[in-house]
Amino acid sequence: MVAQEEIPARSGPIAVEPGRPQRVGAVIVTYFPRPDSLQALLDAVASQVERLVLVDNTPAAHAGPDLSRFASERCDVIRNGDNLGLAAAQNLGIGRARERGCDHVLLLDQDSLPAPGMVDRLCSALRRLQSSGVRVAAVGPRWNDRHSGRDAPFVRIGVGRMHKVHCDDRSREPVACDTLVASGCLIPVASYDAIGPMDERLFIDQVDVEWGLRAQALGYRLFGVCDAVLQHGIGEAAVPVWFARGRRVPVHSPVRDYYLVRNTITVFFRRPAPWRWRLLSAVRLPALLLVMLTQMPQRRRRLRYIARAIIDALRGRLGPLPVAATSARL
Repeated sequence: MVAQEEIPARSGPIAVEPGRPQRVGAVIVTYFPRPDSLQALLDAVASQVERLVLVDNTPAAHAGPDLSRFASERCDVIRNGDNLGLAAAQNLGIGRARERGCDHVLLLDQDSLPAPGMVDRLCSALRRLQSSGVRVAAVGPRWNDRHSGRDAPFVRIGVGRMHKVHCDDRSREPVACDTLVASGCLIPVASYDAIGPMDERLFIDQVDVEWGLRAQALGYRLFGVCDAVLQHGIGEAAVPVWFARGRRVPVHSPVRDYYLVRNTITVFFRRPAPWRWRLLSAVRLPALLLVMLTQMPQRRRRLRYIARAIIDALRGRLGPLPVAATSARL
């Protein structure tokens, strides 16, 4: 039977003060980061925020990079000593940023790179929305795909399909959307408190989707900001989809595909998921599985992980995949 447990919202009024400057803390989750890439990210974002929080999920048993050199008066480094998952790391980072006096958090992946002025533009859009009485869960930037060099569109969910909203250089108004990629999202801490933390049982993949659906079920909204830009990439590469007019799909490891499939099915059966999102997932997931099993490498291994993902989702098994299962034949 599919587990139906959900993350509860936290009660309490939201005090919106549009005229007060936002105090932003950037929360960066790392996992075997490349020091040079991480330094480039810190250099790009440090001047745009008040505080930095690095949350490292690199297991202590492995020879990961020494992040102590990044620690400073403005930058906290949290070493988990193990891979606790993306959701847990984000929750830890948000908690630390709150302790440091931040009232907004900027989520970033280690392989993202914000453009100059990105945070100011996100803050400006957020202030305008809040001044007009909109309950905002998060605002996110237009992100440029490092694989293709193209800008990814913002997405609205239609009946059985996605409506893609592309930005142009003249776009200045926030774009209402139904999903946002977590990296680059600016979240008011008050909204985070009301909506609840990221679901740590999902571990990784669909964490941002689940939180966004939960936020919208509580009356909060998501917006894209076209003049705020982030360079970002999903997956290790991308492959063309032969039945989708040249569309390209990110290539992940078979283990990541396990989480994607398991968590998509899990979120499908949760109450906050609206029927339009469920219908879209019912169309897209089988198509994605077809691509995984016909056009991506390690097909047999991928098939075993996908089969296990479906079984675990239907049985309500969440959390991290046991280490033994990631190396043994399933």
